[in-house]
Amino acid sequence: MKTLSSSDGRNTMHSTSKKLAVNFVFGEGLAASIIAVNLSGQVIFEESFHESTSIDTNSWPKGVYIIEVTTAEKKHAEKLLVK
Repeated sequence: MKTLSSSDGRNTMHSTSKKLAVNFVFGEGLAASIIAVNLSGQVIFEESFHESTSIDTNSWPKGVYIIEVTTAEKKHAEKLLVK
């Protein structure tokens, strides 16, 4: 399992071979959104969530994706490789 963490160590993205779990620590009740974009710029996933979400990447083609989580206060992006 790969862990992607922001600089404050509280926000994480954990990926296994076919699932991505996102856990963000921010003010209770605040909403966040997550998008996944392939290297061609095509948005392949978009969702709003509170504190954590899980994404099944099983149907995604192999490749590199940019995963971006945005709240009203900050934005966090990481690269994800789907094999």
